[in-house]
Amino acid sequence: MEPKLKDHEIRVGLEGNGYLTPTDEPNSDIGTGNTALTVGVRGVGDKNNFHFAVEGESLYGLRHANYRYVDVNELYMGVEKTAAPTRASLYVGRKRYDWSDLDSYWSLGLFDPRFRWDYLNEKESGLLGIFPGFRTKDFQITGFFSPVFIPEQGAPFDISGGDCHSSSPWFSCPASSIRVFNQPTNVNFSLDVPPVKDLIVHEGHGATVRAGADTGPYARASYTHKPINQFLLSFEGRLNLDTSSVPAVIRPRVLYHDLYGLDLGYNSENLKHSVTASAIAERPIRDVTPSTWNTQETANAQLYGITARTHPFEGVKYTRMEMSYLHRDGGDAADQGPFVSPGVNYFEPRYAFKNAVSVAGFTPIFDDWARKFEISSKFIVDTANTGNILIFDTFYSPVVRVVLNFGVDLLGSNSPSPVDFISRYQRNDRIRGGVSYAF
Repeated sequence: MEPKLKDHEIRVGLEGNGYLTPTDEPNSDIGTGNTALTVGVRGVGDKNNFHFAVEGESLYGLRHANYRYVDVNELYMGVEKTAAPTRASLYVGRKRYDWSDLDSYWSLGLFDPRFRWDYLNEKESGLLGIFPGFRTKDFQITGFFSPVFIPEQGAPFDISGGDCHSSSPWFSCPASSIRVFNQPTNVNFSLDVPPVKDLIVHEGHGATVRAGADTGPYARASYTHKPINQFLLSFEGRLNLDTSSVPAVIRPRVLYHDLYGLDLGYNSENLKHSVTASAIAERPIRDVTPSTWNTQETANAQLYGITARTHPFEGVKYTRMEMSYLHRDGGDAADQGPFVSPGVNYFEPRYAFKNAVSVAGFTPIFDDWARKFEISSKFIVDTANTGNILIFDTFYSPVVRVVLNFGVDLLGSNSPSPVDFISRYQRNDRIRGGVSYAF
């Protein structure tokens, strides 16, 4: 969990990881580990009421040709006009806003999309569009409109020779074997991607309203009608009697959903303590697909939760503790289609957790070393999916602008089959390390 970039910073680093569970997949990152060069950039400007910002990161893997990315999670410009006690604004580009505290804390990817290269270190990105806003001391409203849709970016994969391959342990390829007439049958995949225009030209709109000052009680209500940030998938296959195999054509699908969010919270006068109760309702809108397609499905979902944050120690001002609870009803649904088997899902579920608690702490060893030595830890337990995750990091700065880090990720699950997030990726226990320099 690398510290966030400052407003005017370029960070160059070298990072590596090694996975603790053996594998027979020689081309997978889980078998060989990964070493990569990284560059992170954040720039923020303000001149005569004109604001602009850019934040992004790139990674270049040194072991696998397709292990590289460029991610831009914010890129915007806008104007703000202040006539006390009101302020009006208009921004254009990709910009993060507070839509739902529950969505952001648990990285659900409902309102804002995520960059999902690493499922244990997902980064929230902004929506792309036009954002008019109006604010007073006790009231704030922000609108959103976009004529295009930018889907989430995830781990790399490719399809060749009829098989799905990925150098990342954080991508789960569809099953390469299915049962036809109660017999195991190989699946030969190919990818059919529509023209880019058909994938991204989808409008979205919405608004978020907040009532309450920066401190004290507040309420936030949000609504959006837009494409689901993740592509849903389908495959179409027919049995080839000559080869006893199923040629399967995978197609990405763009589905819309309506999202409703509500936050009720309280911030202490000195902003050292806060608590927020949240609810989200998702109403997906099913697309029309041929009966010969085997499709990934989603359903109405209701999510509830509460999150508390505190800086508990007066003398150690950088120490922060967090606790959050998440409960979900609905959301994931069974695959549909002619080759679907009861109780078997070929596609990855959209939701990682069902009934989970997260406890996290961020603290320096001594207050005088607050910017030199920091420990970060998070522990998640999902009681419904009987799994847990431990994320532990240390950061040490021996000299100004240089940071050394070491981390460990451990996943455990008692689920009998890999149907949920933790059980699907529980073999991804790993150690991590790196060094970075900030300009």
